[in-house]
Amino acid sequence: MLPHLSMVIAIVLWSTIYVAGKTAVTLIPLAETIAWRFLIAAGVLWLVVAWKREALHARAIGVPAFIGGFFEPGVAGLLTFWGLTMTSAISATVLFSIFPLVSTLMGRVFLKEPISLLVVIGSIVAMAGTALLVWDDAGSGDNSLLGDAIVVTAMVFIVTVQLRLRRLATLHGKPLVVTSWQMTGAAACGFVFVPLLQAGDEIAVWMTTAGQIDAWLVLVYMAIFVSALTFHVYNYALRFIPVGRISLYYTLVAPLGVPFAAITLGETVSTFDLMATAFVVVGVALPALPALPAWRRKSAR
Repeated sequence: MLPHLSMVIAIVLWSTIYVAGKTAVTLIPLAETIAWRFLIAAGVLWLVVAWKREALHARAIGVPAFIGGFFEPGVAGLLTFWGLTMTSAISATVLFSIFPLVSTLMGRVFLKEPISLLVVIGSIVAMAGTALLVWDDAGSGDNSLLGDAIVVTAMVFIVTVQLRLRRLATLHGKPLVVTSWQMTGAAACGFVFVPLLQAGDEIAVWMTTAGQIDAWLVLVYMAIFVSALTFHVYNYALRFIPVGRISLYYTLVAPLGVPFAAITLGETVSTFDLMATAFVVVGVALPALPALPAWRRKSAR
């Protein structure tokens, strides 16, 4: 039960990333947002590692987790926002709604994880809910095949790294150390892309502007609550939950993010939004139904 509770906490925090990220990129260039967000996250995590005197496991865990972090959330984050500049958020959301099915299939192919009928049904129901969520906003007309392809590429990066981290989690455990190396890799990715995406005289300019305090506050929030904490509990959950099942939680980001956006940005929540939320919650809950009787018996003892 604790791994599933951990994923719920992670997803609730992750659902705030769109509002926080939208605020951040208005204050800080994209590559620097990625770089500083994950550098702060890595710094916090390494301090905890030092305090707990955890072994670094540089060869067994460090190298694969660092490389994984470079691509996800590093490159994947850059690709996602780049793709959104060429396609609509509607298209990106619908594309990401197939994430559960893609990860389930890849988990079956590469990790030989079983696929239950309820996981498949739950994925389809959750996908329908995500599609319904954006239906009310359809017709923006700014779709781009290139943008869609970039978003799909980002999704492939995410699924691939998820599979690799699943192997690390099952072989070694150590979610704190895995996450520390992963955040370090993501930070390295951001700093690699800063000079590639920005002119030399544009780098770190935001640190001298009047909005630098707001910028740092947003960065610290994303670094601690939407990076260090969420990826740590996510890597913990990966040790116990199959990839196909854990990916279902991703579909909760959109419906959870809707009320958050409504509260913070003043956006209107439509009937479609409420119906979609119900679909997605049902889709995510379906695979858990067989485990409820056993959980109740265990709780009654």
